[in-house]
Amino acid sequence: MVNFSIDELLKKAQMDNKYKLTYLAIKRIKELVKEKDKNILNNSKEKLTTRVLREIIEGKIKSSDKN
Repeated sequence: MVNFSIDELLKKAQMDNKYKLTYLAIKRIKELVKEKDKNILNNSKEKLTTRVLREIIEGKIKSSDKN
């Protein structure tokens, strides 16, 4: 089980609101589900939520609005 710090996630996503962070993660999960190339999802044993949170920690996903 992977544990992510909410403070670290907020910092990496350049956000100050955990609810907006949740919305950002949900939006990314929906994008992954809609992708035509499902091989990325099938070859991974980690869940979509874990994958998206890891992308946020790695700095691949950031807030589009600066609040």
